[in-house]
Order: sequence, then C-alpha cells, then structure tokens
Amino acid sequence: MHRFISRSNARTEQLTSELHSAQEQLAQAYQRQGAAAERERIAREIHDTLAQGFASIIVLAEAARSANGADADKCDQQLLSIVRTARENFAEARVLVGSAPQSGVAPGSVATTLRRTLDRFVQDTGLTVTAELADVDCDQTTRIALLRCTQESLANVRKHAAATTVGVVLARHPHGIELEITDDGRGFVPDEAQGYGLVGMRKRLAELDGDFTVTSSLGDGTRVLATIPTSSQD
Repeated sequence: MHRFISRSNARTEQLTSELHSAQEQLAQAYQRQGAAAERERIAREIHDTLAQGFASIIVLAEAARSANGADADKCDQQLLSIVRTARENFAEARVLVGSAPQSGVAPGSVATTLRRTLDRFVQDTGLTVTAELADVDCDQTTRIALLRCTQESLANVRKHAAATTVGVVLARHPHGIELEITDDGRGFVPDEAQGYGLVGMRKRLAELDGDFTVTSSLGDGTRVLATIPTSSQD
C-alpha cells in the first residue's frame, strides 16, 4: 500500500511538472506569436507612412532637379512639398517609436481627411482627380484603414500607372462603407503583382472583416475596391 501511494505521488508530481512545462511552452509560443504580429504591424505602418513619404520626396526632388530652374514657381512648390512631406514623415516616425500620440491621422471626418490627401496628390502630380466623398461616420480604426488604402493606391498610381485621371468614390451602403479608386493608366496583371503594399492593404482590411479587391488588365486601367462592414449602430 505504501509503495502504491509513493508511486501515485511520484506520478502526480511528474504530471504536475509536465503540466507546468506545457503551460510555460504555451505562454512562450503566445509571446512569440504576439511579437511576430507586432513586428508585422510596425512593418506595415512603416511601409504605409514613412516609405511612401520618402518615395514622394524622391519623386519631387527629381522633378525639381529636372526643371533646372526653368519654372521657378513650380520648383518652389515642389521644394515646399518636399519640406512638408519630410516634416510629416518625422511626425509619423515619432508615432511609431512611441513618443507621440498613436494614430498619425489629422482630425476631421473621413471625407475631409481623404479630401486633404487628394488635394495634396493633385498638387504634387498635376493629375486630374474626380471625387465623390460621402460624409460617412465610422470609428478611428476604420478611418485610418480607409486613409491608408487611399494613400497606397495613389502611390501606386504615381509610381506605376502613367495615368492622367483618377476617380475616388467613398459611399455608405447597407452592408458597410465602400471606397473605390480607379485610374485610366496602363494597368497590370494583379496575379503577377503581389508587392508589400497590396498585401498590406488586404491584411489591414481583413482585420476589420472587410474585403479588398483589385481589378486590372494591361491597357485598361485599374480599379481598387475596399469594403468595410459596419454595425447598424454606427
């Protein structure tokens, strides 16, 4: 009887030790998963903010240099845009390292925020932009997602599309909020273009249970459609 109790106690201690070990391993796995998710989030924010800002600075600087003083007013405007973009990048960097309030998005409605972004795009590129922006209500996370999708789409137009006209429509539907961005550029084959920007937009929308689709073909421009569901209380 004594041997049975001893074996039982030893077995209980062994199971308890294995349980504690399994719990520690599970905790470590969750910690690694959380760290990986945080690294991915930061990488996406860097791409959507700092990387896009630096790309804009490069484009503007090259344009100012190629002008070579031929159009002083235009050159001054481009230099002002460079300074403004650099300051915005600095502010975004402070947000990312935690020394400024999180969000990186100026106050205002979604429509107002997108309008500022489009006005800036027109000023920097000279392209024609038509916009129909409904004044939709949504939370800050949705607002940021809509802004980032717009910024990434416009950056792709600037870098790749060779377009002359861009159309942006923001609308509220019974199933949620839709953001549609189209251009009349050269188009591309979506299955052959899986850059970080497109992947990041798709993941950002998925986190909100939204959908992200890109429709394009060579010579026929591009259509980006982001849909984010909203509750009936919004």
